[in-house]
Amino acid sequence: MTSLAEYLIGWLGLVMMLAMALWCSCRLTGALGTGLARDEWLVAWGVVFSSLVTATVLVVGLLGHLDLPAVLVALTAVCLIVSRFTVARTVPTPDQGRGRPWRGFIGVMALVAAACLGCWSARGLVTPPCSWDSVIYHLPFAVRWVQTGSLAGHVSVTHTSAVAYYPSGHETLVSCALLPLHNELLVSLVNLPYVILAGLAIMAIARRLGAHEDLARCAGLAFLFVPELYRSQLNTAYNDIYLTFAFLAATLFAVGDRSESSGWRRCVLFGLAIGLALGTKYLAVPHVGVVVILFLARHAGPGRSIGRAVAALSIISICALATGGFWYIRNALVTSNPFYPLGASRVAADHTGAQVPLGEDTLLAGLADAPVMGQYAGVATRCLGPLYLVCLVGCVVVAIQRCSLAWRIRRETTMEPRPGDAAGDAVLVAFPLVLFVAYAATPWTGFSPMDLNIRYAFPLYGCLLGFFAAFLAARPFVMEAARSALLLTALVSISYQRQLRPFLVPDPWLVLPVCLGAVIVTHRLLVSDAEEAQFGWRSVGCLVLGAVVLLRLAEARHYSPDFRYEACLKSYHSSWVQGGCRWVEDNLTGKRIGLAGTGTAHFFVGKRFENVVLPVLGDGEIGLLPHERRVPGTTDRPDLRMLAGVRQHKLDYLVTLTGVVPAQSHFPAADTWASGRPDVFRLVYSDKTCRIYEVLR
Repeated sequence: MTSLAEYLIGWLGLVMMLAMALWCSCRLTGALGTGLARDEWLVAWGVVFSSLVTATVLVVGLLGHLDLPAVLVALTAVCLIVSRFTVARTVPTPDQGRGRPWRGFIGVMALVAAACLGCWSARGLVTPPCSWDSVIYHLPFAVRWVQTGSLAGHVSVTHTSAVAYYPSGHETLVSCALLPLHNELLVSLVNLPYVILAGLAIMAIARRLGAHEDLARCAGLAFLFVPELYRSQLNTAYNDIYLTFAFLAATLFAVGDRSESSGWRRCVLFGLAIGLALGTKYLAVPHVGVVVILFLARHAGPGRSIGRAVAALSIISICALATGGFWYIRNALVTSNPFYPLGASRVAADHTGAQVPLGEDTLLAGLADAPVMGQYAGVATRCLGPLYLVCLVGCVVVAIQRCSLAWRIRRETTMEPRPGDAAGDAVLVAFPLVLFVAYAATPWTGFSPMDLNIRYAFPLYGCLLGFFAAFLAARPFVMEAARSALLLTALVSISYQRQLRPFLVPDPWLVLPVCLGAVIVTHRLLVSDAEEAQFGWRSVGCLVLGAVVLLRLAEARHYSPDFRYEACLKSYHSSWVQGGCRWVEDNLTGKRIGLAGTGTAHFFVGKRFENVVLPVLGDGEIGLLPHERRVPGTTDRPDLRMLAGVRQHKLDYLVTLTGVVPAQSHFPAADTWASGRPDVFRLVYSDKTCRIYEVLR
């Protein structure tokens, strides 16, 4: 736990960093978001803010100075530039944004959503980001960048070397959350604003396509009540909601205003959004391809010059390259394949010695496998809720209806389409259906038909909600059905909150203030009258002071020895590596550790990231990647390669781990190699899941 002085200094740096980033992004959004409604303006602000933070971290990280002072200096320079070349513009008010105060049933549902989000935010503050991928590579990437101050080159943090080549745009945001306090306390809050922004993007898409205001709000709130959203995003370092927001923002700008006057601004925002998506994970590649086609069809269709399309693509490409191109350029320079390990034929040995592929043969691996795609739809329906299936079937019905209408128009020249009927555009109707194909066909969507990563369907689900709401007419029975569906989804989500009980019952002092604060802020911004929907400096100061106090108390709970690993590892068998992690935190500071087995590198870096953890691969290599050469002078014996790596990297300790599932748990080969060399390795800790060896000098 940080000292009080370090904590206050960190908080001061955090407030300064957020204040400068918020000011710059608001100023830039004012210049780019001319003519946008309020909800669209907020989505645009989210895109600009994320792009600004990502670009700042990339610049200082590539220069080798990724620390809080360097980030503050960089943001100060950005503020000076922005103030010189932009002018202040006001944020659209609810009246200008076609909105009105949220009243009645919709307002109550918004308050319920705020309470649910508050509950999971409180859980994230008292428990480490306990999702599997978070502790395997999402967090270790950001921690290594903070430890070294550099983003240059690849980072090997796990026994699965392929992840070192994945795009890591979301991890740049995570690294910003680590800088102020130099611990993981704020990591679980990184995804919270993107959950809210994704809901706003869905509402804005539905409104832009002509949906009734209440239907649009029902669609946005329905997304906030998806149980899988709470399970996998709100107390983890996962990047799926960040990708979902970026993709939904790109979709919003694609279906938005097609006037000539705002064309270049729309291209800039669209390019930044797809760059953020591409810089998050490879799953975005086919999704971005679909939304780019939609953008060109809407903004560079019949009656528009080829030159305009080329200019639009140029602006989009430059902006996308600025926010998401770094990871692809890095891979191209190192492996000659910007999408590596996609398309790679290389294999590597895991900790059991088995050969595992590092890549996929194609980006659309399951495109021709109809049964598997059907299984994806079925499992996704069960996990995401009945609204998923309703929206998908509804879009299919509307597609058939619109295609039939288009055919009749072609045959009967006397029939004319209704002017301004955006929902009748065939491209818009086909978009969610093509997007479903892109989702179900991409690699990593699931490891088996019954073990699907349903979180990958969030972009598809958000688009289905927005488009389906736009296709519905605002008839009384439709409105009642929408409210009933929203209520049902909310009840399912509330019942899911029972999973919080083991974590939050001992901490009502944190849960109640966080939930109450979330409800008060939501009521102030949405439910109260428009002229009252603002916060003065006094209110903001009270919120900041309350947050400082609560986070200080949460930090003490977060790092409580009797609570930390029990809460974090509960999903993966509470006894697994718990003892070894606690031994490392109690006894090792400033050490270099080799980790062999199913890696959970983050648990061994220490509370303040004092230790450096390097993975020991199945073939004996330490901290190396497939494109790197082996240690010079070593033989083909993996045990000798490990010994050479121990000396080269000056390791102090070696940790070996079994697998997660007790029935399949066994120590890796590195444990046998270490136990056979007592002259080099001395056993200092051992249990049934973890062994720790000290390296003898």
